Amino acid sequence: MKNLSITLLLLLSCAMWAEAQEQPQKSELSSEEREAAHRLWFENFEARFEKGNYPHKGVDLPYRTLHIAPEKSGKAALVIFLHSSKGRGIDNRGQLRGSVQQVVKNLEQIGQKVLLAVPQCRPDRRWNENYATLGDKMPIVLRGWIDQLLADHPEVDPARLYLIGDSSGGSGVLFMLDNYPKLFAGAIAASCYPHKSNSAAAIAKTPLAISYSDYQPEREALTRKFADKIAKNGGTVRYTPISGYDNNYSRLSVELIEWMLSFRRK
Repeated sequence: MKNLSITLLLLLSCAMWAEAQEQPQKSELSSEEREAAHRLWFENFEARFEKGNYPHKGVDLPYRTLHIAPEKSGKAALVIFLHSSKGRGIDNRGQLRGSVQQVVKNLEQIGQKVLLAVPQCRPDRRWNENYATLGDKMPIVLRGWIDQLLADHPEVDPARLYLIGDSSGGSGVLFMLDNYPKLFAGAIAASCYPHKSNSAAAIAKTPLAISYSDYQPEREALTRKFADKIAKNGGTVRYTPISGYDNNYSRLSVELIEWMLSFRRK
């Protein structure tokens, strides 16, 4: 009788387990539900930013700003993020997708008083352009916009301006450091490789973290060699090895951003 009871109990348990496998898990979401949840999350994320627009000789530069840890005493650091080519547009929204979300998360974890500014490059322009078909080159437009930001935000410490760029935005970082070698206290150029016109000697004047993934070995080697040139020119440079196509956690890590923020322009 005892063995029969045990057998019946096992059979009942197996039946209940099989029934559970046929039932959808309450935690599982359909693709439509996941899309709706992501859309709601992005709308809430976007709503945290203030809108702005900077006109410069026929070129409008839409941008967003976000105050991080504004309750902290003292002056704020200004961190500028240049998006990849996917963020280009005129809607003043596209630049808030992608890597900038990781940057916001990491800046909040660091907890320093920061004004984060995120401009949007128009579809027919590039952050790293050597020429302009309309108005000034984008580095010149960005330089004028930064002056306007500093005038509008007296809470920013001019000695603590920082620049982060992703992919083509990372290339834009190199062009900005090349054109304005005494402007920024530190910078991160993520997943980018240098242009042949970039000067290692000029860029060496700003502490820089630079990276490129090994999924394209030739560009990775070119970027690594450029980092070596910066070091030989007396620059403070960190090369971050990246494996695979995309890894925001290593190329835009808390530790790397904190390293960048540790520098101050004299």
